[in-house]
Amino acid sequence: MHFKIELPSGEILLDKKELARREEVVEEANYLTVEKLHTSIFFPTFRRIEGGFSMTDSFSYGQRRVVRSGKELVIRDNHGYGSEIQEALESHANKLSVEKHKFVSSISTVDIQQLVTRKHTDATTKVDDYSKSLSEKIFSEIRSYRQTNSSDENALKDAISTLDKINQDVIEFEKVREEAFKSLSVLSNIIVTIFKHKGIRLNPRVTLGDIDQSISSDSLSAGEKQMLSFLCYNALYSDCPFFIDEPELSLHVDWQRILLDVMVEQKTNNQLFIATHSPFIYTQFEDKEIMIGDNRGDNGGQ
Repeated sequence: MHFKIELPSGEILLDKKELARREEVVEEANYLTVEKLHTSIFFPTFRRIEGGFSMTDSFSYGQRRVVRSGKELVIRDNHGYGSEIQEALESHANKLSVEKHKFVSSISTVDIQQLVTRKHTDATTKVDDYSKSLSEKIFSEIRSYRQTNSSDENALKDAISTLDKINQDVIEFEKVREEAFKSLSVLSNIIVTIFKHKGIRLNPRVTLGDIDQSISSDSLSAGEKQMLSFLCYNALYSDCPFFIDEPELSLHVDWQRILLDVMVEQKTNNQLFIATHSPFIYTQFEDKEIMIGDNRGDNGGQ
C-alpha cells in the first residue's frame, strides 16, 4: 500500500513501512522534547478570541438578576469565570498540554490573572519569610550588643559596628525583595510605556503599572489582550522555548514592530520561534529568518 503526500514542489509516494518509520521518528522527537526541554510554551493562531459575544464579568459569581416583562428573574451562574466557551477552550488547552509543556488558548484573561497572581503570591511569600528571619537576626544582634556592652568603655564603637551589621542586613533584604519582584516590576514598566491604559488590574489585589490609571484586564481590546499575554508569559518563564504562530494577529502595526524587541528586553533568556507573515516582524531579523517556500510576499510564510 502507498500513500500519496502532496508537497509544494510536487508529490512523493510513501509505502506503509516508510510511513510507520517516519511516525516513529516524530514520536521519538516528541518524547525527547518532553524529557529534555522540560518546559515550553505554545501560542497557536487565534489564541485569543474577542469575547464581546460570550464573556460575563470575570469577577461575578453565583447568580444574575434579569428583568423581563416586568418580572425579575434570577439566573444562576455555575460557571464562575467566563462562559461555556471559555471552559471548553481551557479544557482543550489542558488536553493538549503535556506536563509542563503548555498550550495557551483562551477567551478572557483568566490564565494571565492566575499566572501573575501566582507569581505575586510566591514573591510575597519569599519576601515575608526573609523579612521574618531578618527581624529575628536583628533582634538577636541587638540583644547581643546589650549583654556585652552594658559597662564597656568601647560601647560606642561596638554600637556603630552593630548598626553597620543591621544596615547590611537591610541592604540585603532590599536586594532579595527587588529580585523577587523583578519580573513583575519590568512587566509593569513596559505596560506604563506602551499601553494606552497605564495600569492593568488583574484582580482586586494585583495591578500591573499605575494603580490610579488602571483598567480591568477583561476590558482590554483583543490586541491588548494578545500583547499582554505575550509579555506576561515571557516575563514569568525563563530559559524556555516559546513557539508563537502568527503573533501579528490583532496587533497594531506599531506593536508588531516592537513586539520581539520588547520581549528580548525582558531578559528572561527565553528562545523565541515565530511563524509569521508580517514583514513588520520578520524584516527586522533577516539573519534569523528561515523561508518556507519561495514565494516571499505572496502567500508565503517565515
